[in-house]
Amino acid sequence: MARNRTPLRPVLAPPTLDPTLPTALIPSAAGDITLCLDAGALIDAEEALIRAGHKDVSLLTALEASTASALRIFFIISAQRFQPHLKPEELRDLVTFKNLGAISDAIAKVWVLSLPEAKPSEDKADPTPPVE
Repeated sequence: MARNRTPLRPVLAPPTLDPTLPTALIPSAAGDITLCLDAGALIDAEEALIRAGHKDVSLLTALEASTASALRIFFIISAQRFQPHLKPEELRDLVTFKNLGAISDAIAKVWVLSLPEAKPSEDKADPTPPVE
């Protein structure tokens, strides 16, 4: 029985191919897919979903969920920066049970690597202001 799938709207990350961005490779039926998930890609995707009518979307919360559907969404978002020629539907079809674990590991890796490093505090005092 064929499922009637609603086509995904393109959720494009900025078209930069910045070589300093953290990436991970995922083997797929279409060849190696380079994943890059940074704050820019996440924010752009969230804004596109909100414009499409999904007012309560929070991709940052979904990133923590690690469900199969969330991983597929993040695979599509993180693959678009380096594979803009592939449509979201094509990317969606590359996610299989066999590569789901590799996708999960890669997304976690590139997300953590994209976060800014914590700056050591110059002031060692308690950052919480006293209550008066």
